[in-house]
Amino acid sequence: AYSQSGRGWITQASYTFDPPFELVGRLSGIEALEGTDPRFVEFVEAQGREVAAGVNYYLNGHKFKIQADLV
Repeated sequence: AYSQSGRGWITQASYTFDPPFELVGRLSGIEALEGTDPRFVEFVEAQGREVAAGVNYYLNGHKFKIQADLV
């Protein structure tokens, strides 16, 4: 049986305007390791990268927020 072995990364940056409004950008990826399940390799090649943007609105500091993401 094959394993589904890989490694990944994620990076995120954000900027808070006059609180409580924040813009967020995110990049992430995954790479299949050599010798792993061929179906996992196909999945990673098709869906292994993400670019996303988001908006956060803080209602009660960091205790409660409304968040929207576009992936």
